Order: sequence, then C-alpha cells, then structure tokens
Amino acid sequence: TLDLETQRLSNGNLRVISAVVYDGEAYKSYFINEYSDSESLIHEMIHDLFISEYHKKTIYLHNLSGFDGMFILKHLAEIADAFDIIRKEDKIISIQVSKKLAGGDNKKATSTKLILRDSLLLLPSSLKDLGKGFGVEAKGDFDHSKSDQCSTPEHFEHIREELIEYNKQDCLVLHQVLVKFSKLIFDMFQINIGDIATAPSLALGIFRSNFMDKDAKIGISDLKLYTKLRNAYTGGAVDVFHPSSEPGQKVYGYDINSLYPSVMKDYDYPVGAPKFVEGNVDIQSNFGFMKVKVTAPDNLYVPLLQTKLNGRTVAPLGSWTGWYFSEELKLALTLGYQFEVIEAVLFERGNIFQGYVETLYKLRQSFDKSDPRNMITKLLLNSLYGKFGMSPYLTEWRLEDSGSALHKMVKKDKLPVDIIELGSKVLIGEETIMNLSVQNPLSQEQVVAMLAKKHNLSVQDVLTSIEDGEYAHTKIGEELKDELKDLTKVRKHLQISIQVASAVTAYARMRIYNYKLWVVKNGGTLFYSDTDSIYSSIQLPPEMISNELGAMKLEYIADEAVFLAPKVY
Repeated sequence: TLDLETQRLSNGNLRVISAVVYDGEAYKSYFINEYSDSESLIHEMIHDLFISEYHKKTIYLHNLSGFDGMFILKHLAEIADAFDIIRKEDKIISIQVSKKLAGGDNKKATSTKLILRDSLLLLPSSLKDLGKGFGVEAKGDFDHSKSDQCSTPEHFEHIREELIEYNKQDCLVLHQVLVKFSKLIFDMFQINIGDIATAPSLALGIFRSNFMDKDAKIGISDLKLYTKLRNAYTGGAVDVFHPSSEPGQKVYGYDINSLYPSVMKDYDYPVGAPKFVEGNVDIQSNFGFMKVKVTAPDNLYVPLLQTKLNGRTVAPLGSWTGWYFSEELKLALTLGYQFEVIEAVLFERGNIFQGYVETLYKLRQSFDKSDPRNMITKLLLNSLYGKFGMSPYLTEWRLEDSGSALHKMVKKDKLPVDIIELGSKVLIGEETIMNLSVQNPLSQEQVVAMLAKKHNLSVQDVLTSIEDGEYAHTKIGEELKDELKDLTKVRKHLQISIQVASAVTAYARMRIYNYKLWVVKNGGTLFYSDTDSIYSSIQLPPEMISNELGAMKLEYIADEAVFLAPKVY
C-alpha cells in the first residue's frame, strides 16, 4: 500500500510532503526535509518501487483516481520503460508499468512489473469507516493545519514523527483491510480479488461463478443494440414538488429498503436474442424496449417518463420521442400517457437475479452491522446491475515523449483526442470501442509455435522454459509464461447487457413512483423525492412499512422542512 500526505500552500495548491510505502512487513518513508522539493521526493519514491522483490506486485492507493494520481502519474511515466493506463469516465482503473533493472543479464529477471490500483473503486468507503467496519487497526488522526502552517525546515521537523506515523497507520489500515477483504471474499464465494479492480467487476464475477444459471440466456449487447437502448438507461428521478412545509405541518421522510436489489429480485428481465421490429407493436402484449412518440397528459402532477433536455435528465409534460422499457410504458398508459410506437426491440423474459439477491440479503441480515461481511454483502447487492450498463467506449492511451512528432501533430491539427501532459512525457488518448464479440482462444500448441518463431527458439526450448528449463527464470522465460497465459485464455466479450441495466433502473423508478402516487391520491402533499426516498405530509399505511426488500422505512419526522433544489434540503 502507498499513502501520500500533502500541504496546502497559500495559493491553494497542494504539494506532497510525506509518503510511505508498506509491503506487509516493512515501511519505507519519505519526508520533505530530505529533498530539495516535493517533486524530488515523489520521484525517488517511485524509483524505489522498481525492485525485483516487487515484481508483479499490486500496489493499492485509496483514492488513486481522485487525489494521489495527480501527483505520481508524471513520475511513473518518466521513470517506467513501459506504461499502460486503464482510465474510464475520469477514473483510473489501473496503471501497469515496468522498468528494466540495472545490472541484469539474459539469464536473470531484468525488469520489474508493477500494477497500481485504486482501492476506493473496490471498497467505496472512507479508510476510517473501512478500518472500523473490518475490525482492524484504527485510522489515526492528524491536524493538517499543522502542516499547512509550516514554512521552514525547522517547522516541518517538529511534525515529522507525528506525520510519518499517521502516514504509516493509513498504509497499515488499508493493507489489513485488503488482506481481510480478500480472505472473506474467497471464503464466502471462492473468488480471488487479485485480478479484480472494481466493486461492480467483483459483483459480476461472484454472480457468474456462483449464481448465474447456465441456461439464463443473458444477452450481450452488440454495438447496434447498445446504440439504440443507451438513451433508455437513465437513473432515478430527483424532484422538488413543494418547497416548504406549512406552520404546524409534519413532514415524514421515507426510504426504500435496498431499492435496486429489490427490483432485481422481484421482476423478469430481458433475456435471449433481441428481435428488431420496425413500425407499430402492441405495448401491452410485448416485452422489451420501444421507441415511441410520447404525449404526456397536461394535468399530471408527478410525471413518470424521463428524457434528456439540454444535457439534463427531466420528466416533462408535452411531446417528445424516446426509447423506453415496455413495463414502464404500461404503467404510463394507466396515467394517461399516449404513445405512437416507431420501432421496438423485443425479448424473452426471465428472472435472473432472484437467487443472487435473496442469498446475499439473507447473508447480510445474518451478520451484525459491526461485522465486515455485512458491509461486503451490502456492497455486492448494490454493485452488480451497473456492470451490465457500462459503456463500451474506452480511451486507449499512448505514452509519447513531449514534443514528439505525434504530440506536435495532435496539437497542431487539434485532433479529437485527450492529452495529459506529464512533464517530459505526454499521454495521448483516443476513444475506441471495446470488442464486443467472442474470440476463441488459441490452443497451447498454436501459441508455443508462435512464441518459438517470435523469440527465435525451438519449440522444445519454449516448452521446457514454461516448466523449468534453461530459460525458465530468465527475462525471456518470464515473457513466455506471460504470453502463453494471455494468448490461451478465453477472450470473453465485454460483459455489457444494456437491456438488463435499463430494465433495472426502469423498475426502480416504477417502484418509487407508486409510493409518490399513493401520497398524491390520498390527499397528501409530496414535498420532495429522490431515487429511493420521499418526503410527505402524510404517513404511509402500515402495510407499506417493513424491513423487507423494497418496502419503506420511516427515517425522519420533521416539524419544519425546506427543499431548495435537488439534493439541497
């Protein structure tokens, strides 16, 4: 694990003043007084990571994407001989780097490969909460105003011991959390988290290996299907209906228990191959997605159907055209909406998540809230559906020297690419579409023949190197093993099923909508609603309140409330 601590300068900028690396046995610390400046501190720390003992190790930083990455990326790019970054929607999923080690020869491993990952993407919670939830060492405290006020080496020397100890404690807590998390996941689901970078990826892995029926027929979206249905994939509605309560009027705040897991358990989802239909189809008798011209009733106080307007998701009145899930359209018909169907994508239906949700929810209920397994099962319950709706568009990055021919061409011609300046290096990123089709793996015999030709070796040399032959522990031997593993593994298509993800969010909007509708129909004032909550002037009936999935729970009773805007009240 790796942790950085910074100082806020008078101009508002941040600089690194302390860093610690912990490998589970020993700490290596770096402090600003030992360096001419912050950049030198970071550079030496990164340089020190490239040792043979760390070869093929994964280094975790808690918030690599949102904080630490801005300080270390430049130095990684400048020091490493090879640099590969996976960055999606402004999140750094992982960074893979390698560097040749000095003094090596062909008979010894002469390079170190490292993977850096953001543990916050795997365990999206503060380090303090994680330490408490997993029952490991408590995260320390440090008054950062002390470091912010330092201006001389003498000032820094006064806080050196305290700050480095705080640094070390953060590394220790994160390391212990990850070790315990890894063991618990393996014990519960027989999944190794070593190759998993995010919580949704972990949830999908557990679902596929432990719960997905081999006959589930979950369809994988190709680009044609994704392009049609991506506009049907919208989130929850957040609206202010009445800005404040009247004098003496109570306000009741309700939340749904596990909204998304509840609809995943209760409903059927699109499965099987899509059937594309041009022209009108009957909404009531079909299941799937439809592109419709919508006409909303003028007197609808709580609109249901959402669309994009100037980049914002809104639920308007009037007329427009869009793609919608058939079950949401059926609810809309009961509210007075009218539709003209233009085209449709129809599916079979199947309940694919019931076993996953029921098992994990029962597990969660069996664990005390102080038990880390409670936190894990909650995380897995809420992380799965989003993986099905991820975008197939990915930015491929290429590391270049600053001022290279490509860099100059990109800047001169203003090509539609992303550029990240990293000192003497530059990352040039171009959006690409990830492969959505299945590639059959090559056989070991095919790969061995390819590697023999590539490295000018005999087939027998390659085979023995994979085991324990002459080249087994050399640089070539390491490359042979890596390439063999990579080329013989099944190239599975990207796990995107936009139809499933869109259906989950549509069912969720329908569930919260029915609670909002009950308030309005029973004469109450609906003040505000969020993805999974409502604020009302009247209480919901007892049959709507319970600890069951999808039922409401009363969170607040307020004597006075003011709702200024979405998320501001």
